[in-house]
Amino acid sequence: MRDTNTSKGKEFIAVIQDNKTGKVLTSGLCTYALLKKTQAEKKIYLVGDSFDDLYTAEEFLWNKGKTVILIKVKTNKDSDKYLPTTDFLEENRNSYSYLSILEKKIGKSIKGEKQNTHITTVLKKGKSKIAQKFGEEAVELVIEAAKENDKLFKDEAADVFYYYLILLQERGFLLDDILKQLKLQRRKI
Repeated sequence: MRDTNTSKGKEFIAVIQDNKTGKVLTSGLCTYALLKKTQAEKKIYLVGDSFDDLYTAEEFLWNKGKTVILIKVKTNKDSDKYLPTTDFLEENRNSYSYLSILEKKIGKSIKGEKQNTHITTVLKKGKSKIAQKFGEEAVELVIEAAKENDKLFKDEAADVFYYYLILLQERGFLLDDILKQLKLQRRKI
């Protein structure tokens, strides 16, 4: 178990598994505080993520060294639309499933279903400010692209992508709409 020396405390791996099918749905880092919250609320909380409306936690199983916990869950209505199930043995694992979760969270914030989140704070500022923030992050990405610090480059790329997704939905589009447009524009590739 690695000690992060932060307020998060000790982190361990959590594997989320569909109790009915046995398929692994996702995995991530968890802390004892987040596990306690997960056990109390029966909703999944991981470091940096929550899957509160997708799954209901049913069973908790530790490995011998208590470094990995298997959380067996019941998938809730429509969860398959937002996080495709996967199995460690599948050759073509969908690594973009987090995008579906993020798009869903943004959509809920736009509809007013999620309150007091970073996304709602950004949305309250309006399209112009979102576009401005997207532009600022894009400039920071360009600056980092010219440097040698890969971590800062990836951080800025993630920020650009985050604000891009918010801007898309603020305009009424999803990433899928843009990918379809890209395919139309780049048919000759």
